[in-house]
This record gives sequence, C-alpha cells and structure tokens, in this order.
Amino acid sequence: MRIPADVLAALSGRTKTDGHRLTLVGPRLPPALYQRVNEVLEAVGGRWTKAESAHLFSVRAAEALAPVLTTGEVVTPGEKRTLAQYFPTPAPVAGRLIALAALEPGMTVLEPSRRLRCHSHSSSPRRDRGLHRTGPQLRHCPVR
Repeated sequence: MRIPADVLAALSGRTKTDGHRLTLVGPRLPPALYQRVNEVLEAVGGRWTKAESAHLFSVRAAEALAPVLTTGEVVTPGEKRTLAQYFPTPAPVAGRLIALAALEPGMTVLEPSRRLRCHSHSSSPRRDRGLHRTGPQLRHCPVR
C-alpha cells in the first residue's frame, strides 16, 4: 500500500531507533493515526511490547524501516492474503468438518488446495483419517 503522507511524516520525524527497538517520540499521536502507523510497523516486522514501551524488531529497527521511508510503500499482511487469495481454514473448523464427514478407511476424498505439500488436517496422528491437501488442483486422497 502507498503510505499516506501523515503516516510517513510520523514514521520519519517521530521515531527513535536503538538497535532492535523503535519508539515514538513527542506528543501522543491521535488514535486513528497511531493505528495506521502501527499497521506499517507491524507489516515490516515490529511488535509492540508494553514492557519495553517500544516496537521490537528481529533485525535492527532502522534497517527494517529504511525501505518504507525510501519507497513510501509497504505490503501489509492483509494485502499479502488478498494477493494470494489464500484464506486458511482454522484447525478447529477443519477438524469439525472431518468429524462430520464420518470418514472411514477405503473412502476417497476430493480436496482443492493451494498447498504444495501433503499434510494431514488432523492435529493428532491417531485421529488422522488420511485427508490430505496436495497441489493446486483437485486430488483423490484415500482415507486410511
């Protein structure tokens, strides 16, 4: 997303970095502006930590923020999901669906998926009924 001018101004003029820490300096930002600033900081890997009163990064904060300040753009997690059109099914929902399907050994299941490697929807090997996700097309998956 293109970063609005007010957010970019806050990121360039109201931040202080110290290693992996980034703090906002000066008067408190209005809540709506802070929320948009926080969205950008989270998109580049920052996580607010109350104990530190700062956003912490896995890399040096200045290095994480530099491309954003240079380009004025950032790809948010929401944009990544939208671009990929991938919306993962929560494990509890998938587990309930598998239970309701009453799968038995010898049955075959068709499942569309964007995943490239097989894996079971079940979180427990003893509950694994053989329902697998594979490749971007429909696959026949035998139930074990």
